Amino acid sequence: MLKFTFAIIIMLILFGCIPRILTNNQADKKNPLLGIHKNGYLAACPDKPNCVSSETHTKSLPQSHINAISYPIEFNDSAMSIAEEILIDMGAHIITSDAKYIGATFCSKIFAFVDDFELRLQSSDHLLQFRSASRLGYSDFGVNKKRVLLFKQRLKQKLNSL
Repeated sequence: MLKFTFAIIIMLILFGCIPRILTNNQADKKNPLLGIHKNGYLAACPDKPNCVSSETHTKSLPQSHINAISYPIEFNDSAMSIAEEILIDMGAHIITSDAKYIGATFCSKIFAFVDDFELRLQSSDHLLQFRSASRLGYSDFGVNKKRVLLFKQRLKQKLNSL
């Protein structure tokens, strides 16, 4: 019984360390593939169910698309600062932020997997375009979609209270 317990402890330690080794503290580093690209859009989601975006439409993974976030015109100048405040409250680490773009990361509590969260201001249409994706793995069990839906809910509540 002692050998079995010892083996379980060793496995837990190894499985807890492997993701940290693989991510190599990536939560503090900007993913070079992210940002607003030359075409003016965020990066497309890969053909994996660990990404959601308002700008990606894939036939094989239609669930990876969620509509952009609309906001009232009077928040054109403050939408990004409000969004940044909400992301920080949700536990995000802001990597880069300016008047038209926010790049942030979220880190899972158990295995320290890093997810990227991006927002792009489309002020002409009063929209926030977004992308949320896991850096590693194939599936995220819906974590990024839940995060975006929670962000949308909190943004709506915040705008309604102002």
